[in-house]
Amino acid sequence: MKLLVDFEEDDTSLEIQFIQTTCKFSAEFDEMVLVSAEEIYTGDYNVTPRVYEQILETKDKLMLDDVTVEIIPLARVLNQSNGYTVTIG
Repeated sequence: MKLLVDFEEDDTSLEIQFIQTTCKFSAEFDEMVLVSAEEIYTGDYNVTPRVYEQILETKDKLMLDDVTVEIIPLARVLNQSNGYTVTIG
């Protein structure tokens, strides 16, 4: 016997009652389907800081992973005054 179960709305429980006292039951969950009323975020999950404002449109959206903010690009060059010129960005 195979049971096909769909959970809808807020009902997330499954109740099973067996009439026989000597029965064996095993369950295997091999597929999970995420159903959500929220919109899924489809933007970048890896961002590099800029010198201007950046907005990730994540408000009221479902995030599937963490956002990684990369290190700010930085370059140092020895200059003619025996010091360093630093370029950020």
